[in-house]
Amino acid sequence: MPKKKTVNGSDDLVNKAPVPKKKASISEDKKEIFTRKDNVIEKVSFGSDETSLSAYNSQGSDNSLGFDIPVDKLSLQKDGEEVRVKEVVKHKVRYDRGSGVRSLLFTVSYLVVVLILAMVLAHYIITRANDAFAFVKDDVTVEITIDDTNMSLEALADLLYEKGAINYPGFFQLYVKLKNEGEFVLKEGTHTFSSNNNYDVILSNLNPVPPRETVVITIPEGFTTDDVIDLFLSKGIGTREGFVDAINNAELNYWFLEPLEDTVSEERFYRLDGYLYPDTYYFYTTSSEVSVLKKILNNFGKKFNEAYADRCRELGITIDEALILASIIQCEAKYAADYEFVSAVLHNRLKSRDFVRFDCDATLQYYFRHFEGERHPELTAEDLLVDSLYNTRKGNHFFTPGPICNPSLTAIKAALYPSDRNFYYFINKTNGYNVYATTYAQHLKYVSMTPEELLRVDQGLYGGDNEG
Repeated sequence: MPKKKTVNGSDDLVNKAPVPKKKASISEDKKEIFTRKDNVIEKVSFGSDETSLSAYNSQGSDNSLGFDIPVDKLSLQKDGEEVRVKEVVKHKVRYDRGSGVRSLLFTVSYLVVVLILAMVLAHYIITRANDAFAFVKDDVTVEITIDDTNMSLEALADLLYEKGAINYPGFFQLYVKLKNEGEFVLKEGTHTFSSNNNYDVILSNLNPVPPRETVVITIPEGFTTDDVIDLFLSKGIGTREGFVDAINNAELNYWFLEPLEDTVSEERFYRLDGYLYPDTYYFYTTSSEVSVLKKILNNFGKKFNEAYADRCRELGITIDEALILASIIQCEAKYAADYEFVSAVLHNRLKSRDFVRFDCDATLQYYFRHFEGERHPELTAEDLLVDSLYNTRKGNHFFTPGPICNPSLTAIKAALYPSDRNFYYFINKTNGYNVYATTYAQHLKYVSMTPEELLRVDQGLYGGDNEG
């Protein structure tokens, strides 16, 4: 007979129905995971819904989760309705099992790809090295006829390939460019040699190298690009046309030149203005214009390092603008002792709202040096009217299209680290040093002085040793 049970203060008869051996309900505020007890999943959290899960003892099992799962008799009780979740649980099991398999497959695939790439690279290196250095090659007599001594490197490589002297014409071209900087003069006639000769032997047969004279060339500080070209021509290296073309058009892959690719002004005289670093160099008289430029630019890259590039970013200027400042400093100051003070004038004008240009004679003199071959002894009122971006005595602009000379490292450092003096003007003394002024009135006072009077002005900038 059913027993009485009190519910909410009233007596009701409640049939006590049979219950499963194990049953677990999930409250809203609990979040639990699968647990195992006697081959039964007791509790599962499905979120915040009021959902109960009934699970019965079963012989179903799945080793991927590490314990038995009663998947055949798993059900959800939600709002009084039983919902089968057999497929949901099975999906989770399948997913977990597949993750491990996919991980293994990915690892194996990665190792296979790496192995294949290594084999391909090894094959490439071995075959090209064998062709270049003739480790193992057939001993066959090869006959090459040269009719055109100005044959291009590509044409020569194709001819050698057709005759069986080499197996990889593209690699042969690369080898010649790296070893001989692409320079070669072919000897006309028929040449016979063995196919098992290495690249150097082949080249020596076709391209007998004449004795090369070495020359020492020193590029002075402050030389313009035109001055540098004239210097090399005087030493018997290159041609003017060859240098101009190489300076403006040669493919030169240097990090400090990358910003110039899209920013070079049409009024700029030479792309490499400012980058032909002043120093002493050794060259062969047979050196090409491009090889000359590469040696100079390699030296510039060693001197102008990343620390200077970082300093440019701190100042809010480009590397090219830093070289423009340095070139003006180099030309406006006769002695290095004045570099930092001239730099202060330029930087102060850049930051002041009262100035719209540098007003430097040196930039206009560069214009005349380029177009007329020499500077003007004195700038006239007519000279100051020249319509050019290199004329910083006219218009509302500071920077010229490019540097006006190739500055020294000392001038570059001064451009990046100016004096903190509040100078805005300067005038040259007859002894080569400058007198600086903070105000325009003070500057006019110095301008009105005789050379002798100006020479006696001592501003205490050089320790008193260099101003007499």
